[in-house]
Order: sequence, then C-alpha cells, then structure tokens
Amino acid sequence: MKSKSNFYLVSLLFIIIFLVIFIMLFVYFGKKTNNEMENGISIALDKESLNKNESLSFSVNLRSSKPCMDLAAYEIFDLSNVSVVLAKQEVMELNSNLPKKITLNLKNLNAGSYILRLRARCNGNTKLSTAKFRIISEAKPLHAEQKELVDLNSSSESRKTQIPSESRDNENFLDMKTSEIYELAKKDQFKAEKICDSLSTDIKDRCFSSLADATNNFQYCSRVQSLSSKDGCYINFALRGNFDVCGNIYDTYQKEGCYALKSAAKIENAE
Repeated sequence: MKSKSNFYLVSLLFIIIFLVIFIMLFVYFGKKTNNEMENGISIALDKESLNKNESLSFSVNLRSSKPCMDLAAYEIFDLSNVSVVLAKQEVMELNSNLPKKITLNLKNLNAGSYILRLRARCNGNTKLSTAKFRIISEAKPLHAEQKELVDLNSSSESRKTQIPSESRDNENFLDMKTSEIYELAKKDQFKAEKICDSLSTDIKDRCFSSLADATNNFQYCSRVQSLSSKDGCYINFALRGNFDVCGNIYDTYQKEGCYALKSAAKIENAE
C-alpha cells in the first residue's frame, strides 16, 4: 500500500515538473515572438513599374508598441549584377500610427529590375525590409493604325486569359498587384499556393515570388520558371541576410554579387 502511495506521489511530482517546464517555455517563446513582432518595418511601394526618370515613392510602416527615431539607410540594387546603384542615409522618425512617405530620385537609372532595401535601427534593433520594382522604357507614340491593331490584339488576349467562372477563387488574380498577392499569401498561404499553380507562366512567376516573400520561405523561389525571375527571388532573400540562397542562383554575376554581399555582411558584423 505504501509503495502504491509513493508511486502516485512520484507521478504527481513528474506532472507538476512537466507543467512548470511547459509554462516556462511558453512564457519564454511568447516573449520572444512578441519581441520579433515589435520593431518590424515594411515597405509599401506606390507603383511597382516606373517609367525612366520617374521618382520612386513608397511608405515606410512601423510595427511597434512605441515610436522610434534613428538612422535609416536606403539602398537600391540592380538585379542584373546585384550592385548598389543608389544609397542614401537619413535620421528617420517613425510612428506606428503614421506611415512615413519617402520619395527617391531615380533620374540616372536605366530600364531594368531593381530591389529597394531599407535598413533601419529602431529601439535597439536593426530591421531589414525589401521591395522589388522595375523601370521600363517609355513607349513611343503609336500611329492610329498601329493603335487600332494593338487594341484588337489586347482584346483577343484578354479573352484568352479570362478566368473561367468555375475558378473564381482566383479573385481576378490577373489584375492583382504584387502587394495584393503578398497580403493574400499572408492570410492564407495554401490558398495562395493553389492560385499560383493555376496561373500562366509569367503571372505564376510573379505569384510565387510574392508567396516566397510573404511567407519568408525561399523554397517557393524554385517554383519560379523564368531563370531571371528565379534569381531575383533568391537575391531578395540575400538582401535580407539569408545567404543560404547564393548557391541556388543561376546567373554568374548575380551569384558572385550574392557571395560579395555575404562577405560584406561578415565584415560589417565583425566591426
């Protein structure tokens, strides 16, 4: 009888110890998650496609329980070789209730694909945020006959790519901006993945790039079919400090640029 009583006491003691450890772990990781959620910074571009010599306008949003004021650095990387083509620093004051509006002059940049990176120090933590955009060459004016032909072709293509009524879950995805794809992926990753799979190649690539960005999972970059877009997807992670992607980059110049960023980051962290 005594041994049975001791067994119950030992069992009860193990249960209490387990519960205490569980509560301590829950509190620890809960605080860690809250700290990670605080001081988050994100970039929202006004436009993702710009004409040559057009300025880049965007909003910087702070996710924090308190405002901060510290040094912020903007860098624009040319995706063709992962080189910095524009850099600017300023003391930035951020408030979670009031996004800060920024405009950068891109007068000397050529047509191509770029990534904007913001590095900001807020409440003792350095945070990174990135956003992709492209600069397109200004189209030449069309003659009346050419314009009529383009209108006819556009009408024909729109009929071909129109989403069937039975797949309205796509929510007119063809017309969605990258920012809207991003928000959808944040809310429902698996729905976004299903929609990406249903799209045509060029739109599918944009969709999976945004899905990778929203979920912070570079594995989705492998689902991008265009090599240049796939490399751009990986570079976006490298610019956030994830250099595990460098070996996945196809283009030689971009791969070298990725490893150069890794070396620069090591030197910067050592200082």
